[in-house]
Amino acid sequence: MKRLLWTFVALVLLLLALLGGLGWLAATPDGMRWLTGELSSLSQGRLKIEGVEGHLLSPSLAVRTLEFNSATQRIRVEQARLDWQPRALWQRRLVIQQLSAQRVVVEMLKPSVEPSTLPASLRLPFGLWQLQLDSLVTPWASVRGQASIAQDAPFALRGRFDALRGDPLPAQAGLDLQGRLDAIQFKLDATAKDMNALASGEVAPFADLLLPRLLVAGQGINPAQWVAGAPTARLAFSGVFEQQPGQRLLGSFSLSNTDAGKLDSGRLPLMQLVGAVLGDAQSADFSALEIDLGAAGIWPGCIAACMPAVFKRRCS
Repeated sequence: MKRLLWTFVALVLLLLALLGGLGWLAATPDGMRWLTGELSSLSQGRLKIEGVEGHLLSPSLAVRTLEFNSATQRIRVEQARLDWQPRALWQRRLVIQQLSAQRVVVEMLKPSVEPSTLPASLRLPFGLWQLQLDSLVTPWASVRGQASIAQDAPFALRGRFDALRGDPLPAQAGLDLQGRLDAIQFKLDATAKDMNALASGEVAPFADLLLPRLLVAGQGINPAQWVAGAPTARLAFSGVFEQQPGQRLLGSFSLSNTDAGKLDSGRLPLMQLVGAVLGDAQSADFSALEIDLGAAGIWPGCIAACMPAVFKRRCS
């Protein structure tokens, strides 16, 4: 009986020690610094975290430098700050009141040769399934929104994010997400003064073709409001694209200008442009072109372009 009592006491003391250790890790700055140091060691130096302020259960966390290096990319975040509600995790919600960073650098070292695979499950120990982001502060805009995803296949998801930008050109945008993790449907609406743009389509992050379909449209676009010294115009555009093997986009597009005029009067002489394109971020082939320059006539043809090199006439 006495041996059983001592065994019970030892188990209770061990449990208290474990809970105390977990409490030290989660609720003290020293525990947080030890934890980040161990994460760096376990990652064999690929993850570096410096200048941590706060702890896991504090409503505010700050990191002076966070850097992750892999064989394919390098990510560096400087002066990051997270204001959140850790107690919301008990309600299976991740509530972020504000997330900000002074500088974020993403460097692609080489293409990844490992194919992306759909996970078998997204279940976490605390059953997290919903994200609430009250404010993400970036140099370009402030973002807020909500998203949720099912923990089991087919991983149904939905979300809505809104972005707001101030000077020099006030703009706002909204992004809606729905579908499944392997087929994410999106719709993006953006407005700035008299300009508005739309993009919708589907992203397949685990398939050979990342962007099976894409539709873009816009109107009221004035280049002079975006680029200093650019000619004035009032552009409307539309395009339908689909991805081809080799990660190139194939599609047709049209561009019209209701405020065409002479360059010497500060306007864009282009009235209409229609055609087809096959390309990526490095190069593009334009075909079936019809360029309407108003009084200067209509110019048909094909163009091969290397970005950012100057267009080169390839066929007449």
